[in-house]
Amino acid sequence: MANTVLLLHAGIADSRMWRPQVEVLEPAGYRVIAPDLRGFGDRPLEPAPFSHLRDAVALLEGPTAVVGNSLGGRVALELALHRPELVERLVVIAPGLPGWEWSEETRAGWAAEEAAFEAGDFETAAEETVRLWVDGPNRASDDVDPDLREQVIAMVLRSYELQKGAWEGGADEEDVLSPPVGERLAEIRCPTLVLVGEDDVADMGAIAKHLAASIRDARLGRIVRVVPALGPRYAAPMAPPPYGRPPGSIALMPDGYSPNSRIAALPPGPDAPPAHGPAGGYDGWPGARAPGMLAPPQPSAQAGPPPLPRPPPTPPPRPRPCAKAPVASVKTSMVKRINLLITRPL
Repeated sequence: MANTVLLLHAGIADSRMWRPQVEVLEPAGYRVIAPDLRGFGDRPLEPAPFSHLRDAVALLEGPTAVVGNSLGGRVALELALHRPELVERLVVIAPGLPGWEWSEETRAGWAAEEAAFEAGDFETAAEETVRLWVDGPNRASDDVDPDLREQVIAMVLRSYELQKGAWEGGADEEDVLSPPVGERLAEIRCPTLVLVGEDDVADMGAIAKHLAASIRDARLGRIVRVVPALGPRYAAPMAPPPYGRPPGSIALMPDGYSPNSRIAALPPGPDAPPAHGPAGGYDGWPGARAPGMLAPPQPSAQAGPPPLPRPPPTPPPRPRPCAKAPVASVKTSMVKRINLLITRPL
């Protein structure tokens, strides 16, 4: 099993979004790689052609569990096709998908950001991005953790700064795969878990269902924010032990920043496409057939963490979500750079 985990961040974030996961995975014995993609965090975007996919390949030395959100999810899918021997297990969270026909609602959100950006009002442009991808379609800004919004806005503004002038100077993401990933999903063979925020933008739910139906033996899960007062026992593990974490111990983007929220990967809802593979469930959860996405490193005679304890064998009733589940991001911080994230052309 892979002892290395590669975490590829979203297009409205940078490597800082993975801090809660790093804090869990490293003490458990994993080698965690959480890079800043070009033009995000601490990594400038040079005015020259580049490839996020080739950058990811250069980071890996052997089989790896790859996790990607949004832009990072698109790169993770491409990595599984371009260098399948490097991707032992795959988790994609609301990934971008080249060639997708985006809804009018999503395009309207991009247009609002673009108008503010072109007017030189970068604070408003960042606010429009957060309104679309963090607040989501069913939640007012006042209903969202203000610290979370502030952190995402800061990461968006940082990407504006790092990408300034690069695109006009010659930056361009190269197309490494031909045909593109959207036409080759059936070729992905590694165990794959597809996640989407239960209350995410409708496009992302549709993409997630499409991926789960197109990738052989892929599993589809919904991310919900569990009511904190119910306690950790109401959070379902991401995968059956010994592969998963104790209930509630891993929080996925973006509510990982909130100390009072717990995130769970739930079985697909009644409107999800049929899962491939044998029928059945996990410990009484009908349809919960998530593979072990992050298998613990095997202890050796010299060192290594002990196996994780198995949680109670019978999960409690299905968690009750709050009014709004986390909305996984899908957009890069500059509207002109949308093709960097999801599709070229729009």
